[in-house]
Amino acid sequence: MRLGTASGLCVGWLLLGSFAGCARTQPQDEVSADAGLDAMGDGALGDGGDAGPTKVSCPPALDACEVSDAQLSLAFEPPPTVELLQARNGRFLGTDRASGEIVIYEIGHTPVAGKLPEVAESFRLPVSYTRAQLGAEGILACGATGCAFVTRDGALPVPGSLGATAVSGRCVGGNGISCFDATGGLSSLVPAASLPSPVTAFALLPPEGVALASSADGKLQLLRSGGTRLPFQAAVTEPLASLDAIPGWAASRTWAGRTRSGFLAVGDENGGTRCDARADDVQLLDYSGVPLRFLSGDQLVFAPLQAAYAYRGCRTLKVPPGTLGHTLAQCSLGGATVVFDAHHIYATLITCPVG
Repeated sequence: MRLGTASGLCVGWLLLGSFAGCARTQPQDEVSADAGLDAMGDGALGDGGDAGPTKVSCPPALDACEVSDAQLSLAFEPPPTVELLQARNGRFLGTDRASGEIVIYEIGHTPVAGKLPEVAESFRLPVSYTRAQLGAEGILACGATGCAFVTRDGALPVPGSLGATAVSGRCVGGNGISCFDATGGLSSLVPAASLPSPVTAFALLPPEGVALASSADGKLQLLRSGGTRLPFQAAVTEPLASLDAIPGWAASRTWAGRTRSGFLAVGDENGGTRCDARADDVQLLDYSGVPLRFLSGDQLVFAPLQAAYAYRGCRTLKVPPGTLGHTLAQCSLGGATVVFDAHHIYATLITCPVG
């Protein structure tokens, strides 16, 4: 189920620990559920012609954002030998220098309102894997003998010829982009010949079979399965270090990322731009009217992307020094904001309203 604009906005504020902000949402300039679709009417991406105007804009200057009064408290400390590196979809990836293993921690699936999220170790990767990257549906893990796409169900080998550097959904990018199906079969989505240089970051956009790929030479391209280039105008001239999108939400083909030099970049299926805001750990929340979340200095920023949204505000939450990233502890209409540094996980109290 996808939430309408007003409900989605409330979710964004609830994750910051503030329910009162929902009551201030104004109904003016409301948009339909198809606001994020292109102008073709059926939601299909065309193969010819020029890209239309992007519906996505950069967030306002951060000093114009409302400051959240939510409080972050210590929720979890891993063993002192573990250094946390990444977070995504309620999971954390770290390295244990004592054992040499990559370890995965996970937020519990039954959050309790008014409590801090519970975090526990989920599993460890074999010591043969020396580097890893969290994706929304799996982990790209690599070592001296090659790479694999790892889930709870096991490891699927990634061909060495792919030169894997990035993961999105069940797809792996490098020299082209290839995807695993539900049975573990691997097929090419974008052949290497369709890209000017290896992929630095990519994201899957709806409909199925469309990828936005950033190459090492700085080119950002929208590609259909098989490598067909789609109309796309992006004022981004350097490689992206990360890209995030919402592939399951056909009404929103928005994307956001971080350039290698540390700036926020945003856009949709028509194109995009680099923003003035410095950004780390850029992510999108799939059912909120304020889907964009990124770290900027000592602040976690929550902001809308489409100018047509009724409530155009943004919020910032002050985070502890040394914060590296963030994720969510989710429940039906709320949850908690979670951030981490190398040795601590902090969170707001879980808010799960009824009704």
